[in-house]
Amino acid sequence: MKIVKQIQVHPLVQVNFKNNLLFFQGPLGSLQINLALFDPKSQLSLQLVELPNPIISLYGTKKQLTSLCSLLEMYMEGVTQGYMMQLEAVGVGYKMSIENDSIHFRVGLSHSISVRIPSDIKVFLPKPVTLVIFGIDKQRVSQIVAQLRAIKLPEPYKGKGLRHKSEHVFRKEGKKK
Repeated sequence: MKIVKQIQVHPLVQVNFKNNLLFFQGPLGSLQINLALFDPKSQLSLQLVELPNPIISLYGTKKQLTSLCSLLEMYMEGVTQGYMMQLEAVGVGYKMSIENDSIHFRVGLSHSISVRIPSDIKVFLPKPVTLVIFGIDKQRVSQIVAQLRAIKLPEPYKGKGLRHKSEHVFRKEGKKK
């Protein structure tokens, strides 16, 4: 059974559709999505209606449309507002610094760790223990944050490590005599 979903296009976003590729152009940059990845059997149909307010009309099964609609809305939000995540270094002497195109971590290891910053991601350091990661693709920003967090995961006994700003680390009780 075919279902119709309509997505209102943000006024600041320009949408183009060519050869199964959907392009989003906004004030922060551009993103593209290959619709063939979501529809290997060619059951999905997309129509771009240029009314006074542009609308993307999607025709397909409910399972296809649910994930695709949320992804399209996420891309529109990304090219207009962007996505920001924060990492926090918790522990005595734990700190981060940015030099040129890399981030240096001092997180309780015998050596410092350097990680190159990808060109599509912007990184800010408001405090030596707080790192702000910004980008237009939510999946890419989340991937970078996960890779940086994996350098020193928060441990449950003292809570030391790299964690998300809003993350709560469940603490365990240590050994008793």
